[in-house]
Amino acid sequence: MPKHVAMWSCPRSRSTLLFRSFEQRDDCVTYDEPFYPPYLLNHGLDHPYRDEIIGGKETDYRKVIQRVTEDLPNGINFSFQKHIAKNILPAYGRDWLKGMTHVFLIRPADEVIASYYSVNNKADMHDTGFTELRDIFEEVKVLSGKTPIVIDSNHFLADPAANLKLLCSSLGISFSDKMLSWEAGIKGTSILVDDLSNPANTWHASLMHSTGFKPYKKKQVTLPPELKPLAQECDLIYQDLYKHCINK
Repeated sequence: MPKHVAMWSCPRSRSTLLFRSFEQRDDCVTYDEPFYPPYLLNHGLDHPYRDEIIGGKETDYRKVIQRVTEDLPNGINFSFQKHIAKNILPAYGRDWLKGMTHVFLIRPADEVIASYYSVNNKADMHDTGFTELRDIFEEVKVLSGKTPIVIDSNHFLADPAANLKLLCSSLGISFSDKMLSWEAGIKGTSILVDDLSNPANTWHASLMHSTGFKPYKKKQVTLPPELKPLAQECDLIYQDLYKHCINK
């Protein structure tokens, strides 16, 4: 059984939905984007709700690394960590990744960009995080000596139960029916912005009212012309990662 499971994704890839699923387990402790506050502090980007997220959260990346790699509490078998790849700045190093089991969650590039643009009214290569996701995938591959687990979020939603069982089996952990449903709302959960109403309403609007996985419906995406070159560039990375997908 893995000690620490790190899930990597681009923004708007349904990572919080999968995180919410693992949060229901009794044998698991969960960490939601613990590097986002240090990223905001050190990168200096003017992200929405920057000050609210930095305030009251751990902004020392060294302490975050210590927390996500330390020994687990009694009665807890493993940690499940949700990370947005672009939040891991080069200064943080990569050696701490060695002792983890890694999962890469991907979503088609046009859907990621459309979803990000709808919330932030902008999108560029760094915003999408595709380059950083590919880079960490390659680094983990070298550090571990094997190809990391890759899952596609669209395929996942087509049959959540079967895909959760596949993912759990690939991780070497047992599947639990508890992972298929949860109570509505995120207040009191381990989601990063559970106590911040504005970011929660902006980024997790649909999740706030969910009680489980909804029936999958393929999205019809129409991007503004100025975003189409970005989508083509990001799609090359998506397709490269998709080659390793375990749930095609």
